[in-house]
Amino acid sequence: MDCLSIFIPTFNEEIHIERALKSALSLTKNVFVIDSYSTDKTVEIAERMGAKVYQYKWEADSNWAKKFNWTLNNVPFPTPWVMRHDADEYLTKELIEKVKKDLPQLSEDVSAISINRREYFMRRWMKHGGAYPKAMVRIIRKGKARFEARMIDEHVEIKEGKSIYWNVDLCDDKIITLTKWIAAHNMHAVKEAIVLIDNEIGLTNNEDDLHKNLDKAALKKRQKKGFYGKLPYFWRAWAFFFYRYILRFGFLDGVEGFLYCFLQCLWYRNIADAKIIEAYRICGKDKEKLIKYFMKEYNIDCTKQ
Repeated sequence: MDCLSIFIPTFNEEIHIERALKSALSLTKNVFVIDSYSTDKTVEIAERMGAKVYQYKWEADSNWAKKFNWTLNNVPFPTPWVMRHDADEYLTKELIEKVKKDLPQLSEDVSAISINRREYFMRRWMKHGGAYPKAMVRIIRKGKARFEARMIDEHVEIKEGKSIYWNVDLCDDKIITLTKWIAAHNMHAVKEAIVLIDNEIGLTNNEDDLHKNLDKAALKKRQKKGFYGKLPYFWRAWAFFFYRYILRFGFLDGVEGFLYCFLQCLWYRNIADAKIIEAYRICGKDKEKLIKYFMKEYNIDCTKQ
């Protein structure tokens, strides 16, 4: 593929990176690893497999969106199209064939392509409970789109042109223990709490989400997130669990489906609400105190998200 480059953001991903690179290199030779000074063998493996490695320094005000946009602005991609491919993901055969066949033929007014994210939990595909399909923009025309500046749940903003949808899958399949999954989500819940507090009283410099040039799927997700944020603490997590596990048939994914809905919908979101309560008890709803609190306790700069 002479028209597509793939970038893979990494930090200590030696457990995933070889699989990700084999997947990406099966589609194009233009593969770039955007590392953040990993201390394991991530860079060694990437360079051995022929990927071009760039380093992005992670700061207190960094987030994935900033790293992605830094990549778009600083990496000399030699192709008109760029694809984001996370380290714990791999491409399906159908996606590879679709890209090879249709990408070179797209009209100039197409600036972004959304595809399905097929998520696995404990190595089982989560087909139900609203987990699949989740459409998201992953392929963009260079210079025509960027990632919105958000702490979490960032989507692609289209500067000009239109977005189209391809019904093919990108697989998210983490090869990690449940202990590591829980630890990562515990920290992620801090950012979830900050976003929910921001929706309540305003902490960050985010613009109005409803006025951004997002594709329809992203706008729909953002509207649902806004609705969720208006519901009562803790009760909303139980409602979300009931919706995903019962009404959206999450129980059909077996034991793994129960654990996924319990941890992702109930535990994680209750932890986020608990962190909101904790922050308010320490700081009240004083914005300056909250900003200092999250910087001191978690080294997160809320004002630059």
